[in-house]
Amino acid sequence: MNAPGWVKRGARCVCIDPARFKWRCEETREVLKSGPSRGQAFTITDVYRCSTGTYLALDAWPGHFYNARSFRPVVQRSEEKDVALFAHHLAGLSVREVQHVGR
Repeated sequence: MNAPGWVKRGARCVCIDPARFKWRCEETREVLKSGPSRGQAFTITDVYRCSTGTYLALDAWPGHFYNARSFRPVVQRSEEKDVALFAHHLAGLSVREVQHVGR
């Protein structure tokens, strides 16, 4: 199974769906009582690929691997880039029109 391109050591990721999979210890296969929760960001310390999927070791949870499908990459963006994405929608509008749209 191929892992997404962002899955690599040192990459930052965020947990999006902790309930989707039970967290298991890879060595003992026991279900863990705790694990990453939704919205938490981590650094990937190791990647394990096998026939059942891709698993991540995380800085905050050493010694355990978590299914990569429960995580997405952390995207760093600046406010200027975010505004630039919508700037073409504002072209030609007066300040008054822009203020009215924002209400």
